[in-house]
Amino acid sequence: MKNYTKIFLIFTFLVILDFTFSCCPKTVDRGIFHYTHCKIDVFNIDNSGKEPHVILTGNIPKKAYGISLYIEREIDSCPQVSYQSFLFSSTYAFVPGCYPDDVSTYLPMDKITSIKIFTRYDFDSSHPENSEVSDKFYIFEDNKFYKIEDYLTQKDFTIEGKTNLYDKLILLLMDPPELNSEHEFLIKVYLNDNRILAASTPPVNLI
Repeated sequence: MKNYTKIFLIFTFLVILDFTFSCCPKTVDRGIFHYTHCKIDVFNIDNSGKEPHVILTGNIPKKAYGISLYIEREIDSCPQVSYQSFLFSSTYAFVPGCYPDDVSTYLPMDKITSIKIFTRYDFDSSHPENSEVSDKFYIFEDNKFYKIEDYLTQKDFTIEGKTNLYDKLILLLMDPPELNSEHEFLIKVYLNDNRILAASTPPVNLI
């Protein structure tokens, strides 16, 4: 009877040990995650200094105006890692703490197809209120300027080794408005699953 008890205890210990290793393997090539774009926030920025900075209230020189676009993402599915067990043929398990940042890859489940900007006020003689003014803005990144459509075509939305899933784009106004001082812009982000993420900047005086 004692021998059976010892065998049972040893087997139980091995099962627990095996499960622990299968849940948190010592060697993981890479955790593959998927994320989806969820919402956006937009802020007015002043680009007249060394670095663009957010302006909550007050005036901004119209030749230094820009929009900071924050795109929030969320993980939509979790990875599974195959682990060869010494008791079972194969165990599939996942524990978030097992994946350090440097071995995590995040792949988009949806794709940004376009970003459009609309003026809430009369912008110039060719762009009355509610007109699209996307061509007036360029994306500024890594000390380079990109047309919005060119940037989206070139950008790789795969994220390597990051747990911070939000993205920030700086949209700088290249042609200042000719009409009005008060302005407000509506930004729409179009996704290939037919969703549209939208947000408006706070009203601002461009002087």
